[in-house]
Amino acid sequence: NDFEPFPEFLFHQKYQPKRIRHSWFYPYVFEKLGEIFQGRFKSPDYTKKDSARIETAGLSAENRSYVHGLLTRIEAFGVGHKIPMVLLNLDNHPTPAAYVRFLEQEAIAAGFYFLNLSAFFLLKELPHYSLYRADLHPNKDAQRVFAEHLYDFLMDRKLV
Repeated sequence: NDFEPFPEFLFHQKYQPKRIRHSWFYPYVFEKLGEIFQGRFKSPDYTKKDSARIETAGLSAENRSYVHGLLTRIEAFGVGHKIPMVLLNLDNHPTPAAYVRFLEQEAIAAGFYFLNLSAFFLLKELPHYSLYRADLHPNKDAQRVFAEHLYDFLMDRKLV
């Protein structure tokens, strides 16, 4: 995810394949099944239960600093190669407003264009735009929404 800092040394090591273990799999499946059976994906207002936690998700000082550093490096590349940069927020459901504001402010400060694609989805539509109820990743319908709005955005700004 975009706001999780990874140690820099990981990017400078030769990749060594390791035996595959999925120790996270069972807890993940049980958690998702619990959410499904609690009706989480049927109720468009489930986020109201702990909106304070959701509104500040990913906005710790460390995460903000990490995102700022990434955008600074990308900005330098874009300027050096005369390439306009676009920061996209890709979500098939509404992203917490505080996080969208943070991304937009960082993008503008770095001289990027910004497009929040999550604004084109409603929470109650999440089941329609997900692979399946236990995997909320965008499906082909969500990908089409992303593509159409991104295309319009790029054309309107003459970036293609």
